[in-house]
Amino acid sequence: MLILDVVTRWSSTHQMLERALLYRKAIDAYIYKNKDMRAYDLSEEEWKALERVASWL
Repeated sequence: MLILDVVTRWSSTHQMLERALLYRKAIDAYIYKNKDMRAYDLSEEEWKALERVASWL
C-alpha cells in the first residue's frame, strides 16, 4: 500500500518516497495501462531524483 505525506509527521515524506520506490514497477505498469494517468508518469531522471531525496531524509 502506498503512503501519503503528512505535514505533522516528519518521517512521512521519507516513508512515502521509500514505498513509491519499492513499488516503482507496479506504479509504472499502472500508469502505462491507464492512459488517463500518463500525465503523472515519471521519467528515469525523476525516479533517480526521488532516490537521492529519500537517501537524504
